[in-house]
Amino acid sequence: MPRTRLIKVIVAAVLVFATIGVMHLTAPERGNITRTEGTARDVLSYVQAGATTAGEQITRGLKLLFSWGNSDKIARLEKQIRQLRGQITVLKEYKLENEHLRRLLDYQSTFGQQWETEVAQVIARDPGNWFDVIRLNKGKADGVRANMPVVVPAGLVGCVIQVSEHSCDVRLITDPLSGVGALAQQSRTPGVVKGVLNSPHRLKLVYISKDDPIAKFEQVVTSGLGSIFPKGIPIGKIVNIREEPSGLTKTAEIEPYVDFNNLEEVIIIVSSRPGG
Repeated sequence: MPRTRLIKVIVAAVLVFATIGVMHLTAPERGNITRTEGTARDVLSYVQAGATTAGEQITRGLKLLFSWGNSDKIARLEKQIRQLRGQITVLKEYKLENEHLRRLLDYQSTFGQQWETEVAQVIARDPGNWFDVIRLNKGKADGVRANMPVVVPAGLVGCVIQVSEHSCDVRLITDPLSGVGALAQQSRTPGVVKGVLNSPHRLKLVYISKDDPIAKFEQVVTSGLGSIFPKGIPIGKIVNIREEPSGLTKTAEIEPYVDFNNLEEVIIIVSSRPGG
């Protein structure tokens, strides 16, 4: 007979005998009982409570006795479970990383038909300028030079500003010091995209004439002017338009397509001329 089943049989037998005794002595055959019977019932209630407690203790004791030899096995199984959970977490991270890299490489393959590109990994950020500058693991040895554009499948990231032999720094377009020649895709209204001070999740399109037919929800892309950024790279969409106090120009608020807070891998355009 298995140990678990034996424990259940012993406990059940104890409870059955206790229940039968209580039923026999306390059966409500009549409404009135004598003082002696009442005293007997009160005493029996304490005995019943003690029997229940004793039964529970016996059950715990028997379980402990029969599981004593299996404690090492249980500990090993629990350790294996913890290890498997850790491995599952690692495999999920590998899966997400592979999916991200696959999308990046697919985009690079399409983009590479016109431009020479290099995939790079974000290896550091400036804590004091989190949304201004990032550092990549590619440098002069990989053909990277200053003023090269940096993109991801979602859109424009920024441009290279400093280069060492095996790394480079990139100024993000969210930096208020940046400036990107751009235009509203539907109305063809030109302007310059700049970062917004203390608003890292917003950009602005400035130097728009008050008479230019620009509208909310228009897509904003690079204009190709200025010889740094190729034409047509997505930047974001217009979410608000306001007139400047001078009354001569308008400013459009842009929601960027790129999640600058979670950049991991990017693409550097190492040649700004169409590939031959």
